[in-house]
Amino acid sequence: MLRLGIDVGKQRVDCIVMDEKMRMFYVSTRSVIKHPLSGMKEILEEMKQQGIRLSDIKQVIISASSEYEEGLRESEAVHVCAIRIGSSQNSLPPFYEVTDIVRETVQLTCVELSGGHYVDGSPIQDLMMNEWNEKMDRAALPEHATFAVTSAFSPVNPEHEQTVAQWIQKKFGEGRAITLSYEFGSIGLMERENAAILNAALSSVIPSLFQNVKQVLRQYDIHAGIFLSQNDGFLMTYERAISYPIRTLHSRIANSLRGASLLAGREDCIVVIVENKRLYIGMVEEGIPKLRWSKRDIAGMYMHVHIPEVVMIDNIIHGASDEVLERVYQATQRFQPPYEPLPIVFVGNECSEIAGRFHEPWAEVIQPEYFSYASAIGACMAPVGGWIERMYWLSEGTGKTQVIEKAAAEAIKEAILAGAEERSIALQSVKVSPLAYVPNQALRIQVRAFGNFA
Repeated sequence: MLRLGIDVGKQRVDCIVMDEKMRMFYVSTRSVIKHPLSGMKEILEEMKQQGIRLSDIKQVIISASSEYEEGLRESEAVHVCAIRIGSSQNSLPPFYEVTDIVRETVQLTCVELSGGHYVDGSPIQDLMMNEWNEKMDRAALPEHATFAVTSAFSPVNPEHEQTVAQWIQKKFGEGRAITLSYEFGSIGLMERENAAILNAALSSVIPSLFQNVKQVLRQYDIHAGIFLSQNDGFLMTYERAISYPIRTLHSRIANSLRGASLLAGREDCIVVIVENKRLYIGMVEEGIPKLRWSKRDIAGMYMHVHIPEVVMIDNIIHGASDEVLERVYQATQRFQPPYEPLPIVFVGNECSEIAGRFHEPWAEVIQPEYFSYASAIGACMAPVGGWIERMYWLSEGTGKTQVIEKAAAEAIKEAILAGAEERSIALQSVKVSPLAYVPNQALRIQVRAFGNFA
């Protein structure tokens, strides 16, 4: 059984093949001239000519760059129905700030409904089906429209979002793509709504993009399960990625961090990624990229996304100049512990010059073999994973232990839906923190679970 890892960047496509013991025996790269698929075809043809039995490939892992605007620009008009439940009259409208490309491509229909919940999970007002039917009939949506549903404090109580999703399926059919904002975790309505709208827009674009990939694989007798890398460096099935494409936008950085750790043989290290005239400096702890919740400007909209914690140095035109080396040194010091310095690993197709001139007096500096393939290797060797972030309100009958167990069970379910074998699943992290600005019986719980391929 073989596993094929494909890393699609802006300028090149890298492919690696590993066997069931995770031994790498084929690597190749092609420049992207017109479309990444052309590079994939050339590599697969070369593998075939070298005698590799492509039918033995049972898993294909794809790590793609965050060219969401390119995908939207090249697609036909995307129509999203943004349904907001229980917002105040003076709140900003959906899509208040967005890039021109997205605004021109994504046609937005906004529908406001009564309902929503308070911060303790109690209802502000009941949902009314008559209001729903009247407003949806008036909206006159096209057949290809997708839906983004956002309700006040839905991470505490998602009932109204789930109910509206059922109404959508009943009225428009079960095939419609529906994004519910509570699955993105942030307590702030605008950030969740922005993430839900962009996810809904991308969910109508992703299937056509990857359908072409599936056709190319079938041409070469590859009938394998397809997995995509997530922002946190874990994997999920192609089918799951269609529902949550926003979780894949920054996956290449996470894969490069994991790949650097694997290539260097260091479970704990600082990683410097150099490619496309940019540097990304991040950290790996126990073989897993260090992550953070970050309020990011994506397509002109602020939203909370779970991504690797990195320092970016942009526009490295002069290569390994003294100024660049000093900035890299200062960035690495942000991650170094106070006493035992971690090794610094350089990867990426443009890292050689900077790695050759970089000197750290106290830490080991490593440029491993296959450094330019770090992202493809990190993707190919990543486990399948799922995560949840929920808000829980403690009560007399429901204590801290019970809600943690409930959150863990939900994370395990997410890992299974992502394609993990249930018996192999383990919890990678459990983080519990009080919810700010509310009484101390409210908790924010983040749980991440991972396992082997099912």
